[in-house]
Amino acid sequence: MRGINIKNIFLKAIVSLSIVLMLLTPAINIPGPFFIKSLDVYAAFAFLIVFTLFTLHRMKAPLTLLLIISVFLLLLSQMIFLEIIYGHGDYTGISLAARSLITVIVAYGCTQALIKLYGEKGLSIFVKLVIFCALLQGAILWLSFLFPIVREWMSVLFYRDFSRDADHLILLRVPGFVSTGGDGLSMNHALLCVMGLAGIYVTSPPNQLRCFIITILFISMLGAAFTGRSGLYLGFFFMVTLILIQKKRYFDIGKMYRVFVCVFLLIVVLFFLGNALGNFGQDILDDHGYEHPVVRLLRGFIEMQKSGSYSDNTVRTLLIDMVVFPEDPMRFLFGNNYFGPMPSSNLHTDVGYLRMLHGVGFFGLFVFLVGVFIVPIMHARFTMKNLLLKTSNLVDRRFFKILSQLMIVIFIFGLIGHYKIFFLSTRIYLFVFFVFLFLVLNRYKMAERTTF
Repeated sequence: MRGINIKNIFLKAIVSLSIVLMLLTPAINIPGPFFIKSLDVYAAFAFLIVFTLFTLHRMKAPLTLLLIISVFLLLLSQMIFLEIIYGHGDYTGISLAARSLITVIVAYGCTQALIKLYGEKGLSIFVKLVIFCALLQGAILWLSFLFPIVREWMSVLFYRDFSRDADHLILLRVPGFVSTGGDGLSMNHALLCVMGLAGIYVTSPPNQLRCFIITILFISMLGAAFTGRSGLYLGFFFMVTLILIQKKRYFDIGKMYRVFVCVFLLIVVLFFLGNALGNFGQDILDDHGYEHPVVRLLRGFIEMQKSGSYSDNTVRTLLIDMVVFPEDPMRFLFGNNYFGPMPSSNLHTDVGYLRMLHGVGFFGLFVFLVGVFIVPIMHARFTMKNLLLKTSNLVDRRFFKILSQLMIVIFIFGLIGHYKIFFLSTRIYLFVFFVFLFLVLNRYKMAERTTF
């Protein structure tokens, strides 16, 4: 019995460490034939083994997973066919689709490991690990910004990628555990904070410890400002919204009016503080340049000193200048496997939806969103509704509903983030979303078995 317990503890430690590596994707700076820069690849390989043992060997792959695999294989086939026709030599989409497919499989393997080791507590364990990673990444972002010596230590221990003209993402933004900083890191960090906040409302009863964790999660999320504004804006909006509409251990969507009132009051306060913020930002701009995190945050207020009205060139660029649609109707429908931007490219946009529209067309974008995300979410909600018809326990009903709502919250977060970059296909987003989705589906099935 003692040996079994030790083995179980060891396996739990390995699984927990692997999940942490998948969520932080650290790029460690250790040379040698047995080391690679991204340690999360080792974790992914471990979960692939779990997937093989619990799925392929037993032939128990769920229909949801088979659907997602089929969608990615369809998109890969489309992009290979388009490459044969147009020959742009752009393998961006093929690479993203292949990595995304592997990530979803890895997420299912992780789910199987959590279920095998923890049972119905697997969901709670995953939420706790997400919170741990959010607080750890946030602490590094804050400490690296406040104390340059911490940033120097991190740059010695972790790899920094200077090979793709991304010096400003490393030298002038805080890169945390990864090779570069930027909007990708900021949105991934905000995602962990939002997921952690929502998860703690689901899994933890109201008490002082929960209030403390929520507070430091919010502070941790603000650290996204030191690497990219997109994560700060997304994280702030979603976390404030969740805080305002939560009640006891569930979300009250009917309280959304609180969100609008708070946003209005925030706009009023910023309006009256506009001149002071602009002067403060101008002083920092004069001393440190545009890439200073605080300058980026206050850019619109700095411009107010000259134009008399708030203006942000980045917002204008995203909403106007980077809106580039395919001109050819056939390419609008099916794409040409050219995702851009690339050297000497005339496709000057970073918007994830528009790049996909050029690469795989409306057909590919529709198949991706519906087949990979919307249908699995609908399946989970349909399962949940059937379960609600069979149970009269008020606590269980609220719990099942909030799991379904949280899934939608994470999806909407990804939908908004995908406008800035290919966020819906990033490894961390796919891993977080699908581990949660598969755990929720398993929780629903376990409830059905225990109810009848």
